[in-house]
Amino acid sequence: MNSLMEFSGTLEEIYSQTLCSRKISRNHLNQLQWLSRGCSLNPQQNRLLKRLFHAYRRGWIKVTD
Repeated sequence: MNSLMEFSGTLEEIYSQTLCSRKISRNHLNQLQWLSRGCSLNPQQNRLLKRLFHAYRRGWIKVTD
């Protein structure tokens, strides 16, 4: 549970870095997908995830390895 709290603490950082660079690592994308499926998040965190996934689906974010 503690590692989840550490990850969710950096969600805002990942969001900010991804939107500024228009790139996300495959590892971060997989972690965010896992986080969105199985964890209870506050409304702000849900909104950030939805925005990132929307940008990914639209092709606005490039996935790097």
